[in-house]
Amino acid sequence: MQQCGKDEFNPRSYEHLLKVVESIRSQVNLKEKPKIGIICGSGLGSIGEFAGHKGNLVFGYLRGKYVVCIQGRFHPYEHSMDLALVG
Repeated sequence: MQQCGKDEFNPRSYEHLLKVVESIRSQVNLKEKPKIGIICGSGLGSIGEFAGHKGNLVFGYLRGKYVVCIQGRFHPYEHSMDLALVG
């Protein structure tokens, strides 16, 4: 697959989403597939407080379940609203 730059990324493109998955898998040694995904905002207290920059993916166990936490939440007003709405 050909790489695409940040400005060329189309979140509606299945091919582009596969590139994101490929990139994450190449950088993370997953023990297993996460069962749960959590978007951590500041309202979640200590679970949302990870060292580093917002937008980090953090993999680990939470109450016995393998999870992925995304530090920082999605702000629809910063992106195209139609991507934030589910029909």
